[in-house]
Amino acid sequence: MEEPLLPQEKKRTFLNPCIHFTQLFLICVSIILGIILTIFASLKLNTKEKPTSFSYDLQPFKWAVDMSIPHKDQAHRGTCWAQALVGSLEHSYRENGIKRGFLVKDEYVPFSVQAFGLEIVKECQKPENMKICEEVGAGPLRNTTQGGESAWIFYLPNLYTKLYPESLCAYKPTVKEEWDCPNLNESTKGTNPVRFTVRAMDTTYSVEDTKQLLLKKKEPLLISTALPSNVFYIPCNVGAKGENDAYSKFCETTTDRVPCPYYINKVRNDDQCLKMEEEDFISPDGEWTSFSPFVSVGGHEMKIVGFNDEWVTHDGKKGGFILENSWATGSHSIAFWMQKRSAWNERMVCPNSMDFQNWFACASMDEEEGGETYENENRKTNGKDDSFERNWKLNRNTVSSIKKLQRKQLNEMRKHPHANDIANMYAKRLIHHRQHMNANNKTNTDKIDISMCLDANSMDHVIDVMRQPTEFECTDTGAEITGCDNGKKRYFFIGNTIDKNHLVNLYFASVSREDTKQVEMFSVNGIPVTQVEKLFHPIKEQSKRLANEVDNCGYNMMPYSFLDVGARRCGTWESNYLEVEWEDSSYLANKKSYPQYDYSWLEKSQTKQKEWQFEGPFPFTEPE
Repeated sequence: MEEPLLPQEKKRTFLNPCIHFTQLFLICVSIILGIILTIFASLKLNTKEKPTSFSYDLQPFKWAVDMSIPHKDQAHRGTCWAQALVGSLEHSYRENGIKRGFLVKDEYVPFSVQAFGLEIVKECQKPENMKICEEVGAGPLRNTTQGGESAWIFYLPNLYTKLYPESLCAYKPTVKEEWDCPNLNESTKGTNPVRFTVRAMDTTYSVEDTKQLLLKKKEPLLISTALPSNVFYIPCNVGAKGENDAYSKFCETTTDRVPCPYYINKVRNDDQCLKMEEEDFISPDGEWTSFSPFVSVGGHEMKIVGFNDEWVTHDGKKGGFILENSWATGSHSIAFWMQKRSAWNERMVCPNSMDFQNWFACASMDEEEGGETYENENRKTNGKDDSFERNWKLNRNTVSSIKKLQRKQLNEMRKHPHANDIANMYAKRLIHHRQHMNANNKTNTDKIDISMCLDANSMDHVIDVMRQPTEFECTDTGAEITGCDNGKKRYFFIGNTIDKNHLVNLYFASVSREDTKQVEMFSVNGIPVTQVEKLFHPIKEQSKRLANEVDNCGYNMMPYSFLDVGARRCGTWESNYLEVEWEDSSYLANKKSYPQYDYSWLEKSQTKQKEWQFEGPFPFTEPE
C-alpha cells in the first residue's frame, strides 16, 4: 500500500510540468531570434558588398542623357577615337557649365577635333609616353591621327590645357589635310582659357555593368568595340527571263561562287550562291546588324548616351545601347530610340531619306489575281528560262505587301489638317486600281499610274509634310549592277520586299523623260539590306530638302547581343567613364575674371542647340 504524498511533495509534482514547458518555450524563442539575427546580419553584409545606391531589381528599363552634343562626322579619316573623346569632353563641359550657372540649357561649345588630335600625336611621340600609345594600328607613333584610343587622355595630363574651341581649327575630311591647323601656335596655347583635369576613369566589360555605370554617373560613356563583316548568300540560279537580279549576274565571272547554305536551299531550289562579304553592318534605319558568324575587320569608338531594354530591332533583337556615332549613316534622335516620338514626328527631324523603308510609293499598279507565284510556276517548268516569262509581273503576295504600305501612307496623309485634296487623290487612285482589277479579274501589271508622281503639288506635300522622297536615281558607276539609265529615265518608287535572307527587292515605275506615257515596271532584286543606299539615292533636289537635322540626329541602336555574342568572339569590348573637373576660366561667362586669356575663339564657337517638341503623334495637329 502506497503512502500518501506530503503537501510540499504534491506542490512540487504539480509545478514540474509547467517549468518544463516554460523552459522549452524560452529555448525555442531563443533559437528563432538567433536565426532572425543571423539572416539580418547576412543581409547587412551583402548590402555592404554592393556599395551602389540602387538595386538591380529596381533599375529602369531605359535611360538616356537629357540633351547630347550634336554628333561629329569623321568623314574619310580614322579619327573615331578622337571624335568620341572630344564629344565626351564637350558633354562634360556642358553639364558642368549648366550646373554652375555658366551656360543655359540650350548652349554648348564644340571643341576642335582637328587641333586636339594633333596635340595627342605630339604628346604620344614624347619618349616618356611612347609605351602608353604603343598599340597595334595606333597612329600617333606613325605621325598620324589614323587610329588611337580615347582612354589615353587619362594617362596624358599635359593635354589638359590643349583643348581648343572649334573655331580655332575646323575639322578637315581627308587624311592629307590632317595637319592643316594654321591657328595652332605657341601664342594660342599660352592664352587658351579652356582647362580641365581627368580625376578618375571607371571601366566596364559587360552589358549589365555598363548599364549600372550609366545610371550611377548619369553621363555618356566611351565604348570601344570590334567591327564585323556581314556575309550574304545570293542565289545564282534565278532563271526568270527579264528578271534584273542585282548581283547574281556576276556568278559566272567570280571565284566567290559557293554552295548555298541550308537555309537558302530550304527556300529556293538553288545549288550555287554568290558569297558577298561586306563591311557595312549598320542598317539604313540606324540599327547595328550581324547576320552571319562575326568576323572582325577592325575596331571603332563611339559614345554610349543611353539604353532601352524594350527596343526590338528589325532582326528581332531586343534591348540595346543608344550610341552617338561619327559615321554619316542612317540614324535617329535619342527621343526616337527611347520610344518617345512617333515615326512621323521623327521624320520631321531625321527623315533618313536613304532608308528604303522611308520611301514614298507615289506610283501604283494593279494587283495580280489568281496567278501562280514565281516559285510555284518555276517548279512546274523545272526552272527552264524559255517556259516562263514574268515580264516584270509580280506575284500576288508581293503586290499585296506593297498595297499595305500604300494604305498605311494614305492613313498617315489623312491625319494632316490641310491635306484632304491630296489624300483624296491618293485614295481615288487606290480605289480605281482595285475596281479595275476586280472588273477584269486578271493580271494587268503593265498599267501603272504615275499621275500623282508627276503632280508637283502632291510631291511638294509628300516631301515637306510627309517628309519622304518619291523619285530616285541609281548611283552605281556605269549602272553595272542596277542596269538603270538616269539620263533617259525617271524612277518613281512603287514598293519593296525583304526576304528571310536579308535580301531586298525594289520596284520602281520607269518613266521616259521624253514621253511620260512610256511607263514600265523596273525591278532590282537580291540586294543585301546594307547595300541599298549604295545603289539608289533620292534625286539630289529631294535629298537636299530631306537632309537629317544636325543638332538632333546621328544616333544608332546597338543590340546587347552584338556585344555579348559578336564582339566577344573577337576579344573584349569596353566602356569608359571619365570623371572630369573643369576650371572656371574655361567658360565665356567668366571672361572678366581672367584677363590673361584670349576668349575670342570661345566667343566664336559658343552656340545654341535646337530642341524639338511634339504634342501627340501627328506633327501638324494641335491639341484642342
